[in-house]
Amino acid sequence: MTEKSTFPWKSLNLGLSLAGMVAIPLILAALFGRWLDSYLNTAPWGFLGITLFAFIITNIIVVIKSLKIMAEIEREGEKEKHADRGSHHT
Repeated sequence: MTEKSTFPWKSLNLGLSLAGMVAIPLILAALFGRWLDSYLNTAPWGFLGITLFAFIITNIIVVIKSLKIMAEIEREGEKEKHADRGSHHT
């Protein structure tokens, strides 16, 4: 299988992993926050605080992962440039 034919699957995998990295922690935080509020009778502060914390952390993780992916794409682009230059000189 060539690199170009795996492109849609890589993109789909990336999109699903980023969506999961955001959705799952937020859902778990919201559920835990609601439970904590009912247990401590602090509604809506536990829900809001824990959900906000999860939102901030997931955004930081998404930015870090995106920066790593962009760096990987740049490295692959540089490799292709060098490979193209080498094939033109021979």
